[in-house]
Formats: sequence, C-alpha cells, structure tokens
Amino acid sequence: MISAGRSLAAVGLLVAGCGGEYQLPATAGVSSAQVAEGTSLRSARLRPSVCAGVDMTQKFEALDAESLVGFLQARGYHARVTRARTDLAYVEVQTGPTTEDRVRLRVALLPSSSQAGEELHRALLQHGTGWWGVHRSNVAVLAPMGDVERILAFASKTELAYWGVLTVAGRDDAYVVPGGYREL
Repeated sequence: MISAGRSLAAVGLLVAGCGGEYQLPATAGVSSAQVAEGTSLRSARLRPSVCAGVDMTQKFEALDAESLVGFLQARGYHARVTRARTDLAYVEVQTGPTTEDRVRLRVALLPSSSQAGEELHRALLQHGTGWWGVHRSNVAVLAPMGDVERILAFASKTELAYWGVLTVAGRDDAYVVPGGYREL
C-alpha cells in the first residue's frame, strides 16, 4: 500500500514538467463523429457500438503501469515503461511508424480508486483546457493535451476510453465522457 505522502508526491510529479511540447498527435483514420455522439465536450458521449466486445468490468485489485502496457500491447501497440519511482512511471505508446507518432503517458499509482480519480481531476484542472486522462482502480493516467476531436479519436482507437474512466479538462472543470469504462 502506498502512503498518503507518497501519493501526494506522485501527483506532484504527475503535474510537474508538462510543457507545451506535449501535444496529442492527430489519429489517422478516426474522427470523433465515428466514435462519439455530440460535438462539444459537455455533450460528447461514446457510441455503444465502438466499445462492443471490450471488457469493461470494474477492477477492484491494484493495478500498475504494466497493466496498462499489457492492455495496449493486446491491441497491437508497442508500449514501454520507464519507471521514475515505485509510484510513478511513464508509458510511451507507438501509434504509428514515425517518432512523431509516440504518445507519452504519465502513470501515477495511488492507494485507491477514489484517490486516483481525485488526483487525475486535480492534475487536469492544474493543466487546463485540453488535457485529459483516464483512471482505473488505483491508476491515474495523464495524457498529452489535444482538442476534443483528437482526444476522442485517440482514446477510442487505443481503447483507453474503455480501459479507464475518460476525463477531459474544460475551461473551469473536468468532464467525464460517458459511454466507456466507469467505476461505481
């Protein structure tokens, strides 16, 4: 179990060092209209047909960065972990043939599901509009900034929206995009 002090330190690293160079690349062949209903962040909802066949059973056991990597690799993506500490890692996902097609995700391990959701929410608000991430069980994943079109396309193409609760920062709040994985 990770202590409260360690979880706060994980969050500090989750939000530190994120500059403008972390932009979500365009996802070729996928548009938000194909994967979601609604055109704005407040009205977007993932289409049920997009997540058909994906196991969205709520997880209660503790997860780690390797859980995320295994999920991505099972979908055909090359992903590797760089561990900063025991409670913080970076996962690089190769989404295409060039180095510009790499997406770096920050993965924080927290003591509980509720803390993972809270810490992701806090990180998104600190970063601002266009930042997004997912959380599942005790894992909070912060992803690079993008517009709603790119976020929905990338999160559905990689199926991250079905692995964890998809949350996107708006102007003054963070919004959960319904239709994918959820925790009760």
